[in-house]
Amino acid sequence: MDDLEQVVSANREGREEEIRHVEEIVSTELSDFMHWLNARSTGPLVKSLKRRSDDLRQEELDRWMAKLNHLSEEDRETIDAVLRGYANKLLHHPLVEIRKLAGEENGSVRLETVRRLFGLDNIATSNNAEDDPEKEN
Repeated sequence: MDDLEQVVSANREGREEEIRHVEEIVSTELSDFMHWLNARSTGPLVKSLKRRSDDLRQEELDRWMAKLNHLSEEDRETIDAVLRGYANKLLHHPLVEIRKLAGEENGSVRLETVRRLFGLDNIATSNNAEDDPEKEN
């Protein structure tokens, strides 16, 4: 009877060790999957942020060009280039940080915060409809 209890105990310990090993594998794979999923979601977020910036730039350009109609076409193009360069420089650091967030723990929560901070929730929905040819009206 004692021998049987030792065999059962040894088997139990072996199974418990295997369970710990499997839990480690699952934890690692889940972490890798979440990083991949977050990284995948940065593309549409970056695209939405750039589009939002470009839309705002164009709105301001249109608003001011009506007041500056005495400028030559070359001057207008220069102003557009200046605004575009400014927007690109302003967005550079946030875009780098967005890509870093994808690899962090709770990255999806932080990326959602970025969406909310820049007001991209509604934009992402409307952009997806524009990008999907099957959703044409």
